[in-house]
Amino acid sequence: MPPIRSDLPIINNPEPFERRTMADRYGSFYYLGLAGLVVLVGLVAWFGYQIWSLRGVWANIYVLNDPRRPEAERVNAAWALSRDPRVTPRQRWDLCLSRTPPDLGRYLLAESLTSTAVEADPSAYAKAVAYSEGWPIWLRLLLVRPLAYAAGEGERLPNAPLDALRHHHDPIIALWATYARSFSQGHTGEALAELRRAAEPGGPHRELAALLLEARQARQPDRNAILDRASLWLRTHHPDALRLWQGWEERDGRLVRRSAPDLRG
Repeated sequence: MPPIRSDLPIINNPEPFERRTMADRYGSFYYLGLAGLVVLVGLVAWFGYQIWSLRGVWANIYVLNDPRRPEAERVNAAWALSRDPRVTPRQRWDLCLSRTPPDLGRYLLAESLTSTAVEADPSAYAKAVAYSEGWPIWLRLLLVRPLAYAAGEGERLPNAPLDALRHHHDPIIALWATYARSFSQGHTGEALAELRRAAEPGGPHRELAALLLEARQARQPDRNAILDRASLWLRTHHPDALRLWQGWEERDGRLVRRSAPDLRG
């Protein structure tokens, strides 16, 4: 049978659809789809890497919150988290407020907070520290410190919460709040006078007051370094902090319990 001849080009010169490439079929949408697929694979790979790289952080958080683990393991998990730059100030804040970790672990996490904890919302932070109920004294004490760091770095803080903390019944909390208040316009002289009176010989907390005065007169970064020293002073001088630290010491980059002879000594 002879082939069919026709004057219609679509019949005489058929172009099978199957021979066209994907790019021919879809044009620029094909390359757009490929680009989207590459981006998606890249995002999935990046997300997976982030999870993998933070596996140590998640492991420490798990240990910290596991009541079946020995206390020493949980405390050292908090020790590691408090020194890990990958743990954000908000995460440390949430962990130290939780009642699940041991108190010393919460102490370490709260102690690691500085001005970066205040930056996002200074007013909300100050009000939380001043007015939240049910906090132990040592926790409020440690969380008032970031206000002092922030004030010394030029952060504007609300006056009312600072005044409430200045009149707190714990005199050490009051000293830290007074230091922060000394950076407020119109109240510098009054707050500095309070610090000077507290630093006079015979004062019960003159060492801390002297450190805060020294920090007030220093420039950055020396100012924050002095505040760091004042923070460490709390471990061995505030009665609640002293109770938490009793029997513990830093050794070879870890916290360990001291032996019975060491405790007697």
